[in-house]
Amino acid sequence: MSRRLRAAAAPVGLALARMRASPARALLAAAGIAVAVGLLGVAVGGGAVAGEQAAQRLVRALPAADGRVQITWSGGVTARQEGRARRALTRMTGTPQTSDVLLRPTRLATGGPLVQVAAIAPARQWLALESGRLPQRCTPARCEVVQVSGRPTARAGSDGGPRLVVVGRGRLTSPVPLGFVPHPQPPGLAEQQRRPALLVAGDPRGLEELPALGAVYRTHGWSAPLDAEGTPSWRLDRIAGRIRTARAALESSDAGWTVSAPLGALAAARGRATTAGERVSLVASGAAVLLAAFLLLAAGALGRDLRAERGRLERRGARRSQLALLAAAEAAVPAAAGVVAGAAVALAVTRLRARTADLDAGALVAHSLLTPRALAGAAVAWAVATLLLTGGAVVDSRVASRAADVAALVAGAAVVVALARGGVSAGDVAGGADPLPVLLPALVCLAAGLVVLRTAGPLLRAGARASRRAPAALRTAALGLARSPAQAALTVAFVAVAGGLALFAAGYRATLSDGQRDEAAFRVPVDVTVAAGADFVSPLRLDTPAEWRDRAGGGTALAVVRQSGSVPRGSSRVTLPVLGIPASGLRDLRGWSRTGGSASVAALAARLAPPAPAGGRAAPRLPAGARTVAVRARTDGDALRLTLHVRAATGIVSIPLGLTGPQPATLRGRIPRVARGGVLVGLEAQPDTGLLATQGHALAENPASPAVVGGDLVLGPLTAGATTLDTSRWPAQGALRDPVVRGASTTIPYAFDRPGAALLRPPAPTDGRPLAVLTDHATAAAAGPGRRLPLTVDGVPVAARVAGTLERLPGIPVTAAGFVVADAATLTTALDAGRPGAGSPTELWLAVSRAQEARLDTALARPRLAGLTVTSRRAIERRLHGDPLARELVRVLAAAAIAGGVLAVAGLLLATAVALRDDAAELYDLEAQGTPPAALRRTLWLRGVLLAVLGAAGAVALALILNALVVDTIRATAATAVPHPPLAAATPWAQWALGAAAFVVVAALAVRLALARSFAGPTPRRPRSAAP
Repeated sequence: MSRRLRAAAAPVGLALARMRASPARALLAAAGIAVAVGLLGVAVGGGAVAGEQAAQRLVRALPAADGRVQITWSGGVTARQEGRARRALTRMTGTPQTSDVLLRPTRLATGGPLVQVAAIAPARQWLALESGRLPQRCTPARCEVVQVSGRPTARAGSDGGPRLVVVGRGRLTSPVPLGFVPHPQPPGLAEQQRRPALLVAGDPRGLEELPALGAVYRTHGWSAPLDAEGTPSWRLDRIAGRIRTARAALESSDAGWTVSAPLGALAAARGRATTAGERVSLVASGAAVLLAAFLLLAAGALGRDLRAERGRLERRGARRSQLALLAAAEAAVPAAAGVVAGAAVALAVTRLRARTADLDAGALVAHSLLTPRALAGAAVAWAVATLLLTGGAVVDSRVASRAADVAALVAGAAVVVALARGGVSAGDVAGGADPLPVLLPALVCLAAGLVVLRTAGPLLRAGARASRRAPAALRTAALGLARSPAQAALTVAFVAVAGGLALFAAGYRATLSDGQRDEAAFRVPVDVTVAAGADFVSPLRLDTPAEWRDRAGGGTALAVVRQSGSVPRGSSRVTLPVLGIPASGLRDLRGWSRTGGSASVAALAARLAPPAPAGGRAAPRLPAGARTVAVRARTDGDALRLTLHVRAATGIVSIPLGLTGPQPATLRGRIPRVARGGVLVGLEAQPDTGLLATQGHALAENPASPAVVGGDLVLGPLTAGATTLDTSRWPAQGALRDPVVRGASTTIPYAFDRPGAALLRPPAPTDGRPLAVLTDHATAAAAGPGRRLPLTVDGVPVAARVAGTLERLPGIPVTAAGFVVADAATLTTALDAGRPGAGSPTELWLAVSRAQEARLDTALARPRLAGLTVTSRRAIERRLHGDPLARELVRVLAAAAIAGGVLAVAGLLLATAVALRDDAAELYDLEAQGTPPAALRRTLWLRGVLLAVLGAAGAVALALILNALVVDTIRATAATAVPHPPLAAATPWAQWALGAAAFVVVAALAVRLALARSFAGPTPRRPRSAAP
């Protein structure tokens, strides 16, 4: 071995010998590094697992029709074109294909009914037979079909046309092949209103070649499912690229080809997986802080002994390079051991997690933790750890102190910049373009830790002075800390940072959980909402609120009006949603605490309370026993069609009375059962639609044309059964002018030259009074004098007055330009007064228990109610909590909290080991002078407890700062990118108090165990630092 190698090997051998002689300190340093690196690796691996689960969940959630690649051709198709389509589809997916052809409705025989013929192959996959068998060949002589809809028939066609033979009856199981599924039609429809019967063959090629149907326009389709389930997210781009290439080649060959594929879903799944990894960056930032803080603590703890050894070697002639190599070797070995151990733990945990989630563990680990970037990160972690540990022995304490001050100032300035720029969304965090928000926890911890480091020394000295009257053991422990404040302050700072990050992780977890609960409450304001389905039938048309409440077995049912309105804002009008909620039901809204109301819910509900009836009289009602309603009427002018509108329990019921003429006639209408006893809304007059069309043409050609539908309407008494209803005081509006009462008759001039319903109606409580509303701040700012707001709702002008403001409201989408809320009954009255039916409730909000919701679900499964749109707040909350990214982020935060606590305890153990080493001479003297070993252990134990208590107090303060600043700056929930409502920092005081107390107890036990074998010899052992 050369001289240079021997000179280099000697310091390394000495470093290894020192670590073998005192392995505890090196092992503690390695363990701390392993915990931090392991947390970082587990966070990265967990993000990859969550991303894959989220991507797969999104792909699996695609409806069958949306998760397929579809090729379409309009018109006839040749065998060559069909082959080209199939080959292109094979290149895109490689999965089993479905081909179909759909003809336009046609008559197969002269005078015969309209039928629609289609063919699907394979028919077995898409047809569910109810009788008969599946169709086989389709030839001009005999084309077998299955009847899917329409009146039953055995065969269709004639001798001169195609001969279609019905061999079975069934139904389509999916809209995939033809794009629709025919539903049963209501009885009583006229022939021209009925959909044509659908006949489905099983041979698309044979149907295409039928000469008798060659002139009928048709559409061909070929589709195959996108086999992306189970595909790793990083390979989804490859699938999308293959589809784009094949689509471009096919569509460029002929403009008649159309290809549709779920490329957007693939991109969303890929983005979801990428976002999952980025969203754990906060935890990764915290892990980096833990690593750096523990390294600084370890450097300070090991530095004094290493500096003493360097001084001894320097006096014996060691060169500077050898001294530097000694320091580097003594730092590099535990750093390497810690990085390797932490990485091994991360690999094992990630592999286990991937297997548990039914993912390809090997591929996922290779893609997340064994990439060049991850390996480079491990190397950087080892290098940084080595440099920081080495710096504790090499860097002068004054230089380190100045560097700490500079670092604190830089970190504080960066925090101020991050806060001054405002909040960022999850998309900004995931994009990686702005690293400052992600580094915010690290910067805050760095600044706070350095502040604690500077202030802990004076606090320890003040504590020593205050402990003069304390018991001897406590006074001795406080004096010992005050005599060596540097290492004690470093320990307190580290415990504060580690514990603060642990408490912040617990608080951020509670914040995310509350955010999910609030998000579910803002999507579904109560427990269940029921709205119209595809048939646009309101749930209130089917049953009354009381009947819905009975279906659930109790609870509260709120009939809600949801309309679109507009208000002036600036130089234009802004469209926004208008809600009518019963004022008494505002307190039932689950998310009300996050609305930011200008007053309490009770005060705002009182401001929206319905006004008293006009003139002290309630609105007139139809007698409950009346079966018919009648009015004697005539018109001097154009004829009018009269309709009486009644507000029943299920909404507005319109009763046609008939058409007026020049001669007086009694017009009658039958009162439906549901309208008996209902409230009279008004009597509407409508001209013949042909007259209005003629008037419109005449005015378009000549605006001064006198061709306006007009005249005088003369009405007699309005009777319901044997009861005469007083209409003499009813005001007119719209095309109807002011009524003139002459005895028992009323003459009403009319001219349809103005907008609005031509209505004769009872006085409404809202007449002459502005509608009290709650609005967002921007809408309220647009109000005029007296807070009056010119509101238009579904074309009906409404005079409103702003009675209060809210920052946001459950049930209003985050994309809305604002909102207006009024009492439901008052809004209904105001809108129905302008146009009957405009204020009908459209949604039902139910506040029910879990058991009542289960009972309601059973009722909603019945065919009569199955078409309604039902949304459950509890189901949304479960879905948000069950989101893979949300679950993973909560797990990682829990791991971060545990890691922070473990490292804090490790820091106290390291501080105890340092105290035993640095104060060995003093402890030897005390033991030699007769101080019992138990008293010495108690003194050292109290030192550790004091450091734990001070560090725990600093941890709570740091957690409060982090909780407020980070949540306010990074506005992202666990599962969604834009939280609505915005996240609000949760402060789980009970968890924090329990965690801080548990840490102090565990730290005290750990220190006691570490000291159990100290001073255990029969005689005191003289340390090398003791005087002879």
